Amino acid sequence: MFSNRNRALPSEHMRADDPKPVTLSPPRPGGVPSIISADMTIRGNLKCAGRLQIEGTVLGDIEVGQLVISDGAVVQGEIDAQEVEISGTLTGLVRAREITLKAAARVVGDLYQEVLAIDPGAQLEGQCRRLSADTAAAIPPRNEATRADPQRPDLSIPDRLQLTKELLRGVA
Repeated sequence: MFSNRNRALPSEHMRADDPKPVTLSPPRPGGVPSIISADMTIRGNLKCAGRLQIEGTVLGDIEVGQLVISDGAVVQGEIDAQEVEISGTLTGLVRAREITLKAAARVVGDLYQEVLAIDPGAQLEGQCRRLSADTAAAIPPRNEATRADPQRPDLSIPDRLQLTKELLRGVA
């Protein structure tokens, strides 16, 4: 009554030995971001060509096209990106074309950017360096940026963790 056996099923049209082409498309700028949820902690480096949204904790370096660090998120490490929007807590150096610190942002580290926007209420402990085509060579390369500066000694990892905890207590 409801079946039509005269019509071929889709699986009958395909043969198992027919090769299927696999095409990978580059990430779309308006596509869905990769999300690290609030209950997730990642220890290690992340690399993503598209968008990344962090709501949890990342302990490691991040290389990404667009990065959003949400309110309540914690990131410790260096960031290389085109665009960075920070609402959470960051301890580390940021290299980006555009950086936005939202009102809830708590940042301990240096910023190297072409465009910087800081909302009222955001906290920044570190240096900001505006970059242009002439000063792009002044960006410290990875891992050399964290070397001690004789005029401003860098904090050790335990000191950075303590400072991050204090910043988080101030948020709660």
